[in-house]
Amino acid sequence: MWFLRYALCVLGLVMLMTSLSIIANDVLMLIRYRRRIAAGAVALEPHPIRWRTTVALAFLAWAPLVIALSIAVTAAAMNSPAK
Repeated sequence: MWFLRYALCVLGLVMLMTSLSIIANDVLMLIRYRRRIAAGAVALEPHPIRWRTTVALAFLAWAPLVIALSIAVTAAAMNSPAK
């Protein structure tokens, strides 16, 4: 159960980090585009910021986190019946 709990936590955190990195990448590409245009260079217009994908991934990331936090792992001695 420990493995399952930590695997779900890692999965949720990776999904959150991925959603943040999508936003960071899109904003960075927009900043680079604006700097090139200001310098007078020819640059391809970047795609719009992917808010919908990022928000969907961030909301989906909460599911494994909530499941992982709801798993209660106890020591083996606590599971044995009282004598």
